[in-house]
Amino acid sequence: MVRILLPSFREWKKKLCGELSGIVPNPQVPDEAVAYSLASIWKTTDKGRNFVDSSTLFTGYAWGWWNRGIAFDKFNPDRFATFDADVSMVITENGGDFFERRRIPWEWYEQGLISWPGTYAGDFQPVSGSEVVVASTGMYWDTKLVRSTDGGKTWNIVDNRSENNLFIAFNPDNPDIVYAGNKISYNGGETFEEISYLKNYKASIFGMCLSNPDVIYAISRDPYRDKIFRSDDRGKTWRLYVKVDWTFNRMDSKPTFAVHPKDPDKIYTLDREGDLAVYDGKNWKSLGVLSLAGGSELHNYVRAVAIDPNHPEIIYVRMQAAGIDHMWMSPDGGSTWQNITYNLPLTGGNGIAVNPHTGELFQGSAFGTWVLPPPYVSSNLIYDKLISRPYYHKLPAVHYGRIFDKNNKLPVNGLVVKIYDASDNQLLGQTITINGYYKIIATSDDSESTEKEGAVDGADTYMKITLDGVDYLLYTDSLSCLLYTSDAADELDGVDLGGRRII
Repeated sequence: MVRILLPSFREWKKKLCGELSGIVPNPQVPDEAVAYSLASIWKTTDKGRNFVDSSTLFTGYAWGWWNRGIAFDKFNPDRFATFDADVSMVITENGGDFFERRRIPWEWYEQGLISWPGTYAGDFQPVSGSEVVVASTGMYWDTKLVRSTDGGKTWNIVDNRSENNLFIAFNPDNPDIVYAGNKISYNGGETFEEISYLKNYKASIFGMCLSNPDVIYAISRDPYRDKIFRSDDRGKTWRLYVKVDWTFNRMDSKPTFAVHPKDPDKIYTLDREGDLAVYDGKNWKSLGVLSLAGGSELHNYVRAVAIDPNHPEIIYVRMQAAGIDHMWMSPDGGSTWQNITYNLPLTGGNGIAVNPHTGELFQGSAFGTWVLPPPYVSSNLIYDKLISRPYYHKLPAVHYGRIFDKNNKLPVNGLVVKIYDASDNQLLGQTITINGYYKIIATSDDSESTEKEGAVDGADTYMKITLDGVDYLLYTDSLSCLLYTSDAADELDGVDLGGRRII
């Protein structure tokens, strides 16, 4: 179950206006209709005479122009920021309880110094307690680099050369080095140097290996995104890594790209058909999510990819096409895929990123930031804080457990675990074991809707495991831990969750 992140402030979104507004009547109740405008939901119950804002608090500004539209503080898990296309940077320092808007000066736009005060990418300096932030600001493809030394309260333009600057990242092993667009800074973002090699191909940096951050990748735009370049020495020298006869982008110039967090040779991007593919320096392998997602009639393709930095076998992708399920997860490096669209609006597109502290998936959109817990036991989840808040109609059921081999008593890895509603055999959720542990967010039914989305309250469930492609019932000598509140989850931190055995 995915839950939405709700910053607790509103500001100017108090009217229905703009090109992206729309109204949908209720076909069963003629007096009712729902409208969308300025990232808010409005409802009328009197044939349109009055519309009432029915959003819960504030649904969030729009980050997600690319995957680097959100940044997590390496040393402070409660501190992260989103870089929003229209309203600059928004930051939380208490794990999402509330956010503060840290604006790019409007005067810069009025004076013609920037094309717009939106932000699109950024990063925190990886030094404990540092307030240095580097970001890009402007209008989509026309952005300049800015820097703050006080967490975004004040800003300075540090590079006036316009570029897309979709990727901005500090080198975690050397916090004086910042990669941004086609430039590098060697003094913590105070000044930037343009990389002449990349300029020759109109190329920009789009990836860095977290375990070896001296390895960075760039993609050409001359005029096609068909060449990937690699540097093994922090951008001092470059070489062509691979050239293809297709492009690594589709709808616009933004490429689909990610670097394996632990293997610097392995990169993820698009194949010829728009499917996710992995390249290891020698061979290409398509990973088969596009055929599962479907949407060929909609010219569907993999728009974004994100990899769990602590468990790189877990890969997330977001598809482009709207109107169909668009979020997918692989627990095994791309061998198999699971549909994790759940309760997301079927819009497609936008950026995704994994929280390195918790393993949660964050998705940015014009209708807020949405959070999905990882498919393994993790503590201090933003998700758990959100679902415990009183304004949610239905809380999800969370099933924890641990599976041991019955012979040698060792925890079993890589088992697919599924949970079903015993009344109608509906699949409610699934995951994979890591160090024996599994954690399943089981879909719950919304009793106010006619559709049966999941299990009703008090429903009996049963579980299966998959071995060599065959499902078997999971029998156990202990009851499943069925959790509905974050308090219960907190009590289990560091506790053996009860030995499960395959018998």
